[in-house]
Amino acid sequence: MGLFSKKDATTVLSERWTKEGEQFKNQLNAFLDAIYKGGDGPEEPNETRADMAEVVYHKAIELNKNGEHKKLRELFPPAYEPFQQFYDGISRSINQLIVLKDDRIVVRADGNIYLKDGNVYLLEDDKVTKQKGIRAIGISANKEYAVKITKKEVQIYNDWDAEPIHIFKYPKGYGKATEHIKVANFKKEGLIVLSATVFNDGKRVLLTTTNGIFIVGDHGSECIFPTQEMLPHFVESFYEEYDEGETFEVNLDYFHAALSPDNTKIATGFQSSEHFILEEKDGHFQKTGKVQARSEYPHTVAFHDTLNHIALGSCHYQQSGVIGMDLKHLPIEANTSWYQDFDERFDLMNDNAWIFSILPFKDGYLLGANNGYIWYSNPKDPKDKAYLHVGGTIMSMDYSADKKSLVIGTFSGYVIKFDLTATERDKTLVTDMNVKETNRWVIWQDIEPLIW
Repeated sequence: MGLFSKKDATTVLSERWTKEGEQFKNQLNAFLDAIYKGGDGPEEPNETRADMAEVVYHKAIELNKNGEHKKLRELFPPAYEPFQQFYDGISRSINQLIVLKDDRIVVRADGNIYLKDGNVYLLEDDKVTKQKGIRAIGISANKEYAVKITKKEVQIYNDWDAEPIHIFKYPKGYGKATEHIKVANFKKEGLIVLSATVFNDGKRVLLTTTNGIFIVGDHGSECIFPTQEMLPHFVESFYEEYDEGETFEVNLDYFHAALSPDNTKIATGFQSSEHFILEEKDGHFQKTGKVQARSEYPHTVAFHDTLNHIALGSCHYQQSGVIGMDLKHLPIEANTSWYQDFDERFDLMNDNAWIFSILPFKDGYLLGANNGYIWYSNPKDPKDKAYLHVGGTIMSMDYSADKKSLVIGTFSGYVIKFDLTATERDKTLVTDMNVKETNRWVIWQDIEPLIW
């Protein structure tokens, strides 16, 4: 054998990484197939590549710097499990993710909680571009309009690279219920925006912030949650704790909101509330539904895009839950907690996973959980279910405009794009769905984003 037949260290590493990765995925898929079919199966396999992870990490950085990310994917197919020992120190949570109408992806990568120091990136197949001055992002259901939120204003675009077509001011406050007290100056102090959704006409934006839920547009702003009826209680509670001279603001955990695809309804809540559904009447969103959460804390919500249906997620460290409801039942007040007999107007979709993101899919929803799984659940047919494991809490999800691709963002700093038109299972994935991974970006601390 000649000199050129010898394998270098990278080749040896690659061969072991690939071989052991295939073995792990095959064994794990067989293990899960047996579980979900209700039979006995092999033992759960162990990931064996942890000792290679640090070297592969540095190889990923090196190959990206050389513009060789395609070679990186070929040599070291992407994986979640080998790096588990490092995530606490390197990961950044992808708390916001949108897919533009031209299929480019925009993400906001934060620290592992919602912080002001997040960065926004534009992701393309062969390039990652940091977007300066943007604090949060959002898009309309019809993909026609995107929003960039800066420290000073809310900007609407029908082309991400063009000039804004509308510029809206920050909310001024909480409305009539607080007009006789001093309230926070959001424009001066800034808002931590957790999510943003543009109305389909591009003329208004629903802002979910740590200080409340607002609608902003050309005609000013409106605080829709807490509602005007609820705010006096918030004011009273605030001044039981703080001096009268203090500036009032609402500051609660787990604020979340979703705008229905037809823009007529908003579902919202926070950690200590019920699920609320609001419907627009006479130019204002008014309460039309109040549902006691299945679990302790309302946490996430989504409207279906083709069915007249909604999914309501709540969480607790012992047991979380997702329920569904046909919107034909509105107006409604109901108690669906696990302490009650289950209300037949609702669908029990998941009672064992802490769900962080929900996206409509086929006749049901994709539920992004904290155990690294995306669960497909059909609220009308419990047997119609599927799973896709990617690792790390699934923080954000969106589709391409043609619905042929799914893009997800995780707490561990991964952005992964899947082809939903695949006709068979991708052998590199842990799943029972016909999907294929096509792209992966890695956004970790202290290094430039990686294309993998």
